[in-house]
Amino acid sequence: MIYPKGLCAIFKKNKHQIKYCKIIVILVFLLNPLTNFASHIVGGEMSYRCLGDFGYEISLTVYRDCYNATQGTIFDPLASIGIFDANNNLVMSLGGIDSGQLLIPKTVSDTLEIILTDPCLFPPENVCVEYMTYVDTITLPPISGGYQLVYQRCCRNAAITNIIDADTTGASIIANISEAALVNCNNSPQFSVMPPVFVCVNEPFVFDQSLIDLDGDSLVYSLCTPLDGASLFNTRPQPPLAPPYNEVTWQNPPYSLDNLLGGDPLTVDPHTGVVTANPNTVGLFLVGMCIEEYRDGELISTTRREFQYTVGYCTDLQADFKAPDVLCGDLELAFENTSLNAQEFLWKFNDSGNPNDTSTLENPSFIFSDAGNYTVMLIADPNSTCTDTFFMDVFIEQSTLEADFNYITLSCTD
Repeated sequence: MIYPKGLCAIFKKNKHQIKYCKIIVILVFLLNPLTNFASHIVGGEMSYRCLGDFGYEISLTVYRDCYNATQGTIFDPLASIGIFDANNNLVMSLGGIDSGQLLIPKTVSDTLEIILTDPCLFPPENVCVEYMTYVDTITLPPISGGYQLVYQRCCRNAAITNIIDADTTGASIIANISEAALVNCNNSPQFSVMPPVFVCVNEPFVFDQSLIDLDGDSLVYSLCTPLDGASLFNTRPQPPLAPPYNEVTWQNPPYSLDNLLGGDPLTVDPHTGVVTANPNTVGLFLVGMCIEEYRDGELISTTRREFQYTVGYCTDLQADFKAPDVLCGDLELAFENTSLNAQEFLWKFNDSGNPNDTSTLENPSFIFSDAGNYTVMLIADPNSTCTDTFFMDVFIEQSTLEADFNYITLSCTD
C-alpha cells in the first residue's frame, strides 16, 4: 500500500515540495466520489466478553469530532473487525463467516458529556465528541497463539499537536485474546467511564480511568503509543490490513510518552488507573492507554484505549449586568443580564419602599418606589457552590427637564 507520506517522500530534500504534494494528494481524495474520506477520528477501544461454549461478545467504540468534522463525515454503516491468528493471517470460515472479518451494523450514536475536574470551571462551546458502539457475537474456538481483533480507520484531526502528519495518519484499534484467555473463558476488562473530552489549560487535571474486571484479575495501567492504520488511499479497509502496525510518530521535541500534553507530564497510576496532569499548552493531543491483565502472574490479555484530549481555556461563573446608572423622568428601569455560565438568577433591588423588591427573571424590569440612590445586587446560580454576586449603584431622578427661553422685542425706526 502506498501512503501519501511515502508518495511525497521523493521530495524529501525540499520541504515546500513535500507540502504541495500532500495538499494535492488530499485534494484528489476529497474530490474523488469513490473515496470514503473521513477526518476527525478521535479514538476508540475494543473489549470482549466470554459467553460460554467459545462464544464471545465483541464491543467496539469509535469516537469522532462532531464540531470540526468535514461535511459528510459519518460513522461506518458497517464496522469491519478483522480476525487474525498469531501469524498475522486472516482466520477464514470462522463462526459462520468466511471473509475473515466480522461486519457489525451501526446503531444510534451519542454525544459525550463534558465533565471537568473543577465543577466551577466551564469549557468553551466549540467542543463536541460523538461516539458509536458496535456490538456483535462470534464463535472463537481455541487456537494456537490466540486471536488478534482489529478495526482500522483514517484519518485523524489535522490540528493534533503532538504527532506528525496527523491528517494522513489512521488508527488501528485492537484487542488480543490470548490462548490462555480462550481456554479459561476470560473476559477482558470493561471500561466503566468515557474518556475526558476537555481539559483546562494551566489547571490540575485528575481523571479516574480504572476498568472493571469481571474475573477479578490484576490490572496494570500504562501510557502507550497509539497505532497507525488505514490511509487516504484506503480509509476503511474491509477486512483491515494485517498486523503488525506502525506506531504513530510523536512530534519530538517536545512531545513523547514522557510528555504528552506539555506542562506537568501526564501520568497514570499503574495500580489504580488514575490519570493526572497540569497542561500548559492549548491544543489537541493524542493519548494512548494500555491495560495489561494478569492471572496468577501470567499476562493473559492487553486492552488499549486511545483518545484525543482537547486542552483549552476554561471560564468560571460570573454574575454581571448592564443598566443606566442614572435614570431621569421614569421610575422603571430595565436590566440586561450579561452573566456567564449561569442558569438561575436572584435579583435584589434594595428598595425599602417596595415590599416585592426581588426577581428571579433573567432580564427583569423593576419599578422603583421613589427617586433616589439604589444598590442593585445580582446573584448568579444562588443555589450552587459556584455562585457569584455583582453590584451596581443606580440613581433614579424623577424630575424632568423643561426647555424654555426669554426674548426681547426690539423696535426699529427710520
